Amino acid sequence: MNQVVTVGVPLPGIPTLTITYEFGAVPLHPYPVTIINPIPLRPDVDVMSDIAQEWKKEIGIAVSGGRTIIVFMNRFEQDFYFERPCHNFEFLPSTVPALLEGHGKDIQLTNSEPWLPVWKLLSPYLQYSAVFDGTFSEILGLSKQMEKPVAGVLKMGKGRLILLPEIDWEHPDLMEDEEWTEKAMTLINQLIDYFARI
Repeated sequence: MNQVVTVGVPLPGIPTLTITYEFGAVPLHPYPVTIINPIPLRPDVDVMSDIAQEWKKEIGIAVSGGRTIIVFMNRFEQDFYFERPCHNFEFLPSTVPALLEGHGKDIQLTNSEPWLPVWKLLSPYLQYSAVFDGTFSEILGLSKQMEKPVAGVLKMGKGRLILLPEIDWEHPDLMEDEEWTEKAMTLINQLIDYFARI
């Protein structure tokens, strides 16, 4: 069995379970580590259907059962659906702190192990479009400007939900002529190795 799989934007070298949420949730509990790298949806798509609830349930089952789910917080979008405020991360469990809009690359990262090698690898490419208004089991990164978390770990049952800032995959170091660069392939392979061991 693969140690690491992905949901959403396909990453080279990682088996992809599904690239879209609109067809419903897929079982995550068979896999020790799942990276959710969301393709942005309209906020109302998540809210108006049962899809968000299916994903909440599946993520909750996997994490409570001892799995690790890693979510890259890609572009944050807000809207209203029947006068109800909503956003495109409605699929996350309700234990996740509230999200507020905020943009930047001014991230103060934790210097605790085992995250140092991950930050060394990713820090040139991290950015955020939302901050969290609440607490985590462990805060991994703060917006220096807004003084709020942009990355953190939530312990749920026997497992962990890890929320990380977006990676700028369109950075010229990582993408050239719509193709992954050799540096991107190396970064992703190292990332898989780190996430399999964290």
